[in-house]
Amino acid sequence: MSSYRPMCVKWSARRLDSKRHCGTLPLGQSLQGGAAAIHTIAIFCRIVDFFGDAGFCWRLAVALRRRGVGHVILVIDRLNILDELRGAERIPGVTVLPWNVAQDQWQQHGVPEEHRADLVIEAFACNPPKTYLEALSPQAQWITLDYLATEPWADSAHGQSSPSPSLRDSVAAHRRWWVPGFSAATGGLLHGSWRHITARERRAWRRELTGESIDNDVFLVLAFGYADARWESLKSLLDTQLPKGFKSYRLWQPKGIEFSQREFDEILQACDLNFVRGEDSFVRAHWAAAGPWQVPFVWQPYRQEGKAHGHKLAGWMQQVLVAPALAPLQDFHWAWNGIRPAESHADLSLSGAWVDLAGHYGEVRSQLNKACLRLASRKSLEDGLLRALWPPQ
Repeated sequence: MSSYRPMCVKWSARRLDSKRHCGTLPLGQSLQGGAAAIHTIAIFCRIVDFFGDAGFCWRLAVALRRRGVGHVILVIDRLNILDELRGAERIPGVTVLPWNVAQDQWQQHGVPEEHRADLVIEAFACNPPKTYLEALSPQAQWITLDYLATEPWADSAHGQSSPSPSLRDSVAAHRRWWVPGFSAATGGLLHGSWRHITARERRAWRRELTGESIDNDVFLVLAFGYADARWESLKSLLDTQLPKGFKSYRLWQPKGIEFSQREFDEILQACDLNFVRGEDSFVRAHWAAAGPWQVPFVWQPYRQEGKAHGHKLAGWMQQVLVAPALAPLQDFHWAWNGIRPAESHADLSLSGAWVDLAGHYGEVRSQLNKACLRLASRKSLEDGLLRALWPPQ
């Protein structure tokens, strides 16, 4: 019988030692300095799903700046949410503008030269101000960035021309649709500033999250999901069976924003199984699985009417969980999300799926690491966006 101890740890905002590291993601083909010729990129974001939109756009802004873009402007409507997410992080060359303030200034005084972008990224069809778009150079590019897609339609939709119906100038004619996704035919995944942590850092995080020094035989679980996630059921399953080599477990469930994005990346690597949700934490979990700690994960997509989220879940599994050894992880995903595929005859009860996953944890961990490494070796979302403006010669 395993032992569970509830988490009653107050989060400490102190920075853990991060000077040493184990490396970064294996990035796809480099732009070899082409990004430096792009003077300004502007990202527009209206927050719909609270923290996810803001977090993604901040990661993207920082990633583009670090890929060599001279100036990145993030125009966002709810600055307070962004400030919670990024904490004290400020990046030279990345400017954040409150949407309403910037729009008023542009309408009254015009768009200053330093705000005029070579590439406009309209995140999630947020409709950038007409005043701004009309002030851009005729050579400027405009990309409408969609949410992460796993369904088959993403391949054909990505990169399609999508002229704006409300504008008639050349910039409107240049607008294209950009679909992030897992297939090589889509816009790819955001790599961002990922860094693999050291064994020392991992021990420090495990101590930070549990309030004590824990051995490697303690199964540490990140419980990050929506309100309907079945955490009590999961605890009962963990009480009954743990993967081979583990003697007890701890479940850590974040309460609101308790960490910066960089810290969250490190937490993902400190656990032994990550439960993640939505899109941003979901993509980051792939990089934790691809890294030296090979941390497997379970995804809870955002619930949609008619269980449409089941199609999103199936689309991802058909592209990433393709190895036969990953079948237990597939079955657990169906059970965790309360969906039974019509063609499946497996035991998709949560308890049966957990017994199967726990019994094959080592092999699942190894095979998922290989699958996620393949994803990490592809062209990243940020590189793809830069190539849209600066194609390789």
